[in-house]
Amino acid sequence: MHAELIAMAGYLNKYGLISWFSQTVVKVVGGLGLSWQMSFGILVLLYFYSHYFFASGTAHIGAMFTAFLSVATALGTPSY
Repeated sequence: MHAELIAMAGYLNKYGLISWFSQTVVKVVGGLGLSWQMSFGILVLLYFYSHYFFASGTAHIGAMFTAFLSVATALGTPSY
């Protein structure tokens, strides 16, 4: 059952929805001019509430983790 959900999450990435979402979050949150700590807090909330768009936690992590990691890096969150 999880294979189908992961495949659907992969298609979200293939068709550009995940990259569009990432770019939009960078523009909106980055445009607020907040520190990286506040930006990271907003990202955590967005990541948490975005799981309601997915049928399982596995599909959510598979589709969104890399996107949110790249957004956090783009907003200045340290990698250490």
